[in-house]
Amino acid sequence: MPMLNNLSFVQIQSEFISTLKGSCKEDPSFSQAWKAVEQAKQNEASTSERKFKHYSLQDEYLLYKGKVCVPSIMDIRNQVLFECHDAPSAGHHGINRTYELVKRHFLWPSLHRDVQNYVSKCHKCQVNKFERLKVGGLLHPLEIPKGKWESISMDFISGLPRTQKGFDLVWVVVDRLTKLAQFIPVKTTYKTPELAKIFVNQLYRLYGLPVDIVSDRDARFTSHFWRAVFSRLETKLSLSRAEHPRTDGQSEKVNQILEDILRAYVTSKQTDWEDYLPLAEFAYNSAKNSSTEFSSFMLMYGFQLRSPYAVGLQIERVQAAQEFLQDMNFKLKLAKENLKKAQDRAKAYADPKRRDVTFQAGDQVYIRIPERSEKFKTGQCAMLSPRYCGPFPITKKVGLRAYELQLPYESWIHPVFHVSRLRKSLTDLDNLVGQQVIPPIPVNETVPHEPERTLRTRDKRKRSHLYEECLVKWKDGTEENSTWEKVSTIQRLFPALKF
Repeated sequence: MPMLNNLSFVQIQSEFISTLKGSCKEDPSFSQAWKAVEQAKQNEASTSERKFKHYSLQDEYLLYKGKVCVPSIMDIRNQVLFECHDAPSAGHHGINRTYELVKRHFLWPSLHRDVQNYVSKCHKCQVNKFERLKVGGLLHPLEIPKGKWESISMDFISGLPRTQKGFDLVWVVVDRLTKLAQFIPVKTTYKTPELAKIFVNQLYRLYGLPVDIVSDRDARFTSHFWRAVFSRLETKLSLSRAEHPRTDGQSEKVNQILEDILRAYVTSKQTDWEDYLPLAEFAYNSAKNSSTEFSSFMLMYGFQLRSPYAVGLQIERVQAAQEFLQDMNFKLKLAKENLKKAQDRAKAYADPKRRDVTFQAGDQVYIRIPERSEKFKTGQCAMLSPRYCGPFPITKKVGLRAYELQLPYESWIHPVFHVSRLRKSLTDLDNLVGQQVIPPIPVNETVPHEPERTLRTRDKRKRSHLYEECLVKWKDGTEENSTWEKVSTIQRLFPALKF
């Protein structure tokens, strides 16, 4: 029979062990067993033939098959669970392992239920462990557009080598109905007003004003200028949720196709990708789309554009105007049906791997932190940072699969999250100590707000470009903290400043 000294490995404090002495004598669950064992001792008889034959007393501890019986006092039972689950020697294991560890040395009637309740509400387990369940939130495809270029998606391909003209970015714009794509070379240095001009020159003049624009939360698409322009034009900006870019899967797929095409043709220097961009656009729009089962050119114009490989082939056919229009309408209708079938196939494939998760306003939830995220890390190493932060209350539901949370005032994270990034909190908030919160907005104290005067100017050269800089004394800093800034930038931001 194991002795009480064998419990030392779970680091139970001696004061706590002493509280178990005689505690089962008046306990409803063990009082009968205590009396039976005491009577057997007084009569010097064995309890082996009785109902309580496996019970015994040792130094006023009631044992059952060598296990210490714990009375119905929640503080004592919670202390046992804490030592067998939260202590470093216990390791914050799951329900089954914690239950096996507790029942090696302790016993009470509702042991498994209490272990399950305690572990499931453990704050550190909810914050630091994976949720080994299906992904939350069923697939909800975007609504199929009613007309051509009414709804478009856009994204950027970055990280490209700089070309001779200075382009290092591709602006990918795709019509969500015909799947017609445009690949526009741009520069990383372009500001939102310059992108708006390109939008007018390359898209608006050809296809008109879209009703809806689907994009990620790129800084260019979330800027005040971009929002203000399209708000006045009554164009809806459908932005993806924070850290959940799957809303615009169409653009992401087109990006992959374009990158594969360019890889096959660029030279070893890789700076000539701009030359192949128009040909890649033609190749993509000429190919049959697996969702619509038509090429983008066929749905857009009603016929296939002439390709070099078709030169000399007498396959052209002249259609009457009425027949052409009927054929166009039929193909668009068929394309919409094919898109619906493709969405249904994707949903039927994805939903069995997911689970339908809903929350109510006021529910406390944790936010899943992206794996090895640098901006969410709470220590030096992102790998050892918690997997979840929170809990935070839900304020309202946004759309079908997203919720708005009440985040701390100083946080800089967008408050709307997809349901797959949320995990319901089972922790008792009254007993929660050391709540993990979102890191506050990073404030660079060296970046001032308003200039006081300019101290001097100088000419600066960057490659072949010559520009002028000025040393600015800021109002909330000393002269030692003055910084060199571009004159053009200061004049644009602070036109009243005198040089």
